Parts: sequence; structure tokens; C-alpha cells
Amino acid sequence: MNPPSEGTGPRPSAASSPTPSGFISRYQILEKIGEGGMGSLFLARDPAIDRLVAIKLLRRGFDTPELRDRFAREARAAGRLRHPNIVTIFDVGEHDGDPFIAMEFLAGETIHELIQAQARLSLARRLKLLEELCDGLAYAHRAGIVHRDIKPANLLVDSDGVLKILDFGIVRLDEGGATQSGVLVGTLNYMSPEQVAGGAIDRRSDIFSVGLVAYELLSSRQGFPGTLRDGLLNRIITAAIEPLGNIMPSLDPEVAAIIDRALEPSPEQRYPDLSRMRNDLIKVRKRIEALEEAEADHIEAEGGETMLVVRPGVPTPLSGIPADGSTPGWSPGSTPTTGARPGVEEAERALNAGEYRVALTLAGRSAAANPDDQSAANIMARAQAALLDRGRALATGSVLRPASSGAAAAGA
Repeated sequence: MNPPSEGTGPRPSAASSPTPSGFISRYQILEKIGEGGMGSLFLARDPAIDRLVAIKLLRRGFDTPELRDRFAREARAAGRLRHPNIVTIFDVGEHDGDPFIAMEFLAGETIHELIQAQARLSLARRLKLLEELCDGLAYAHRAGIVHRDIKPANLLVDSDGVLKILDFGIVRLDEGGATQSGVLVGTLNYMSPEQVAGGAIDRRSDIFSVGLVAYELLSSRQGFPGTLRDGLLNRIITAAIEPLGNIMPSLDPEVAAIIDRALEPSPEQRYPDLSRMRNDLIKVRKRIEALEEAEADHIEAEGGETMLVVRPGVPTPLSGIPADGSTPGWSPGSTPTTGARPGVEEAERALNAGEYRVALTLAGRSAAANPDDQSAANIMARAQAALLDRGRALATGSVLRPASSGAAAAGA
């Protein structure tokens, strides 16, 4: 999984954590993935179950009582949640005095990355991702957890096309009402007005952030772009956001109404909970899905085999997003997700070169945008097997050579 960014404001100056050799607790380190915020992320093998896991280790130089508490809070909060749309925490502990979290390893692409890449997802597909976000976060809210940092970079679409909520590092336990006020934490561009004002917040603040994610996922524009220097705080507090219907006039009005309600300046005017927002999204998504399928069938009938690439990933006029890419966030002439091969070809090259984690990442990104691509799934399976083989070989002291082209991957 990609290391999520965490929080805002200046980060403490600290040297990057060295890559541990051997093991963190019982977990065998295969390689370092990267660093995000206060944590370094490693790809590891769990010898007890022989599966890949991601290990988040508190970075050296960030070891203060406050950050240790925040790190532990992430583990406690996410560890008690079991939901298909929330990253699964397997274990917590310490390595040479440094706290760590062991979680499921996810190959895929964040919503932020999908937006930046202008992934050609149908409107129905985007609404489905928003449903999953609402479902997972509603579950966390029922458990008394307010996330407080919902943003595209903390939402990953895995290789099965399923959305996963990441990074519960700044949650508050909603015990008997609102969370503590007066502390500004989170990512400024995705905060609610009451969060920016330093007031008491509850699950409705997360609902506002979900609205901002939806706004950006549909339009490829941030609802509140900019920085403190250009008046960002004031725009958020006054909820000075351009209506989605203005920048996407062809968008289905029911979709726009759902997003507008989530983005109401007053918490009392928003959805009371995300389950209700999810139910509204399901209703409109099913209607739009039927229109998109009918339009795709019509295009196939009119165009023959040369038009097959447009189904199911390319937007249609009926979905509210023109197929010519004229709506903001769409690039005319760009390659549709369906049938696109560059990511898979790069993953295959990395696999044959023995760069198995790179192959797994590239194939996972391709599969996230197009989960029906069996070639990406095949590369992922081979890369995972190769990484596990590498771990077993290192554990026994044997040496494996990179797989030859077309062969099942083995250790490096």
C-alpha cells in the first residue's frame, strides 16, 4: 500500500529511518516501500501464515510522547474495526523500542492518484466508490470513531476495485458527544468549517470531508484549493465553494443534490449519518448504471467490434460526463481504462527483471482502475509468489535467481 500523508503543518526535522535488517518482531522485512508523515512503511512476510504484510514503523526523530500516543491511537482505532472498506490491522508491537503496526498489504492506487491520472471511470463506478467510502466510514462512526482526515490520498482502491480507508492516526473516540475542540489537525483543504474554526466536531465533520472527496472525484477539482496565504481558511469557514452543478452542468441533478447536502456549511443541514447518504447514492447509481449500460449496448450495436473498448469504463452523455472528455478532469483522446495496456506491460517488464514489488505495485494500480483485467491479476499473483519465495529463500540461506520471461516469478 502507498504510505499515506498525515496531518498538516511543519514536520519535525529528522533523518529517515534506517531500513531494518532481518525482522521486525516476527515479520521478515523484504524491502522498504517509503515514508509518510511519522511512519516508515515496509513490505514484509509473516512467516507464521506465509503472507505479505505492510509494516508501519514510527520514524526515528518522531519519538515523542505525543506522537507515540497518536501512533498507538491509530493502532487501537483501526485495530478494532473489521470492515471490507477499512484497512485491516493484524498486529501492534515494538521493534527495538520503536512502535510498529502490521497491516494488510494493499496493491492499488489512491483516489488522489486516480484523479491525477485522469482515470476514465464511468459515473456509476465513481458513485460506487463513494458508496463504499460511506459504508466503511459509517461503520467507524457507529463504533464511536471520527476519522478527521478523510481525503483522496487516504483512500485506496485495491486490485479488486474495492475502496479502503487508510490512516486512522488522528482519530478521536466519540465518547458521549463531540470530539475535543481547539486543536487543528487534519489536512486543511479537506476540513469542515467547524473543524477549521477549532470548534467541537463529530461524525458530521467527516461527512463534509466525504462531500469534498466526492466533489473532487467527480470534477477533478478541489472544492477548496489553495493555501493559507491566499485566504483558504476564510473560504472554508464561509463554505465559499462553487456549486458542482456550475462546473459540471450536464451532471445528473440528483448526484449534485447529494453532494450539495454533504457540503452544507451548517452540520445540522448535512446528512445525519453516512448510511443515509450511501442509500441515496445507491438509488441514483443504479438508475445511472442502467442508462450507461443501455448506451453502451447501443454504441456496440451501431459501431461493431471497433467500439467494444468503451464498455464499461468510458463515460457517456447519459451519465452526465461527455464521452469526448469536455468536462473538467477528462482528457480528450486519452486512452480508456478498458483495454489499456501500458501499466500491465510495465509490470510484466518489472516482473521479468526480478523487480517483484515494483511489478506488484504497477499491476495493482492497473487493476485498481480496471479490476476485470485478468492479465494484471496474473502478474500480481506471480509477483506475490515471487516475494514470498524470496522471503523463504532468505530465511533458509538459499539463493534464487530472477524468473525468466513468461515463467512463474521466483525470488531475486
